[in-house]
Amino acid sequence: MFAPKRIICLALILVPLGLGPAPHTGLAVAQWSPPVRISEPGGCSYPHILAQGDTLHVVYTNSRGGEKISYVKSTDRGENWTPARVLSDTINSGSTRYAHTLRWGAGLLEVWRMAFYHGIYTDNIAYRISSDNGATWNVEEYVLNPNWEHPFFMTADGADSLVNLMMSSWTGDSAAFFSIRSTNFGQTWSMPRRIFNAYDSGRSDITFSDSLVHFSWGGKFDSRLHWETYYVRSTDAGVTWSNNVPLSEVDQHHSYDPAICTNGSGGVELTWMDFKYAPPGFTGDIFFRHSTDRGMSWSPEVQITDRHKSTLSDIVSVAETLYVVWQDERPENGHFSIYFSQSTDGGQTWSEEYRLDGDSLESRQPALAASNGAVYAVWAETRYSPDTSGLYFSRWPLEPDAVEEENEIVKPEMIYLTVYPNPFNSSTFITYSGLTEKGELGIYDIQGHLVRSIKLEGKKGKTEWDGTDAAGKSVASGIYLARLLSGDHSREIKLIYLK
Repeated sequence: MFAPKRIICLALILVPLGLGPAPHTGLAVAQWSPPVRISEPGGCSYPHILAQGDTLHVVYTNSRGGEKISYVKSTDRGENWTPARVLSDTINSGSTRYAHTLRWGAGLLEVWRMAFYHGIYTDNIAYRISSDNGATWNVEEYVLNPNWEHPFFMTADGADSLVNLMMSSWTGDSAAFFSIRSTNFGQTWSMPRRIFNAYDSGRSDITFSDSLVHFSWGGKFDSRLHWETYYVRSTDAGVTWSNNVPLSEVDQHHSYDPAICTNGSGGVELTWMDFKYAPPGFTGDIFFRHSTDRGMSWSPEVQITDRHKSTLSDIVSVAETLYVVWQDERPENGHFSIYFSQSTDGGQTWSEEYRLDGDSLESRQPALAASNGAVYAVWAETRYSPDTSGLYFSRWPLEPDAVEEENEIVKPEMIYLTVYPNPFNSSTFITYSGLTEKGELGIYDIQGHLVRSIKLEGKKGKTEWDGTDAAGKSVASGIYLARLLSGDHSREIKLIYLK
């Protein structure tokens, strides 16, 4: 479950011609705002940032006075931040890691791994839900019942009311990957379902794009093999999964710590750390691959860094531009720092590396988010100092041609839709609320054709769709869209019908 140890030896490193790092462009990258601390002083780790319009949500492990999950928010693109709010139970649990923020309309879902202080089996996934954009939160609840026997790695992402958690844990003498799903934004959860086994595993990442789920992890299937970066995908919102495909070159060099994102038009972007080309005693470099067809095929790998001290990258895509940050331990700095590079040509060439964290003492674990053409970075300053330690933030300015998004979630939406079960094979129930007058629920196929129209009465209620069209005939299996119209307001949610 942990990164493999490296054997240090003297060796002659031969780098074949044509296999060096991607050429660097002359793009100006020194446009990041000065780093500012957005938390109280103290140790922290594992930050995650979500950006929606001008609103930013950051969740992280706060280790001041014991590990706990803390949350901060900005509604003005990072100019001002709320005081940190502790979300996790600090009386009965600790070991809080891997927190993620997901959103659906004005709703937020925070999930994280934790462990109870007492009991035979103590590990679980905790979560809290906010229905008002982070102003108030419900009580802490737990995904797993009963608690898990072993600690595990975890990652999460979602689309509308669908949420996918992926976790890897030791079972016997090997690691196993499990999928956990919620179709109603955390109100209920499925039991963990084993997806595949591996010999060893580490950090993983997941991203949603419509009904496609893209998942990447680092590890190996056999004790005799080296770690590689693997990719699997689901085309039905996490119900079934493809076979594993290695995206790092299968060789005698370890590869792990992937980060994955989508660009909104079918593209999938992936970075990871690879030891190849790194001299003994060094860390590795950040590599990149890209898919333009939703993960069906991938471009050749590109080496982004060449100082051999890079790891723990993150990546986001804004229009045609890719942004990557990573943790770096180059000798001239004497400690871990945060560096950045961008590409405007699909990852073929990359800008000169730029240091984000200024004159920091020990910066680790960067995370990225993007909205309205702006890119936001957070990282942890981990060397304790009353004056400098804590969670840090920097912003890349708006792109000149950025299209302003509707900043819906800054104010609560008026209409809510949930559906359960989803996917379904006989009928599903659609619950609605927030109507100010009579509404109409339309069921549309993937081409946008109206399949069925259902009249709604009252401000809230529940209706059923049995997978039939207006003529009462059963429709084909596939993805459908339920769209609710009421006055000037609307709301949409995806349905997956499986016969």
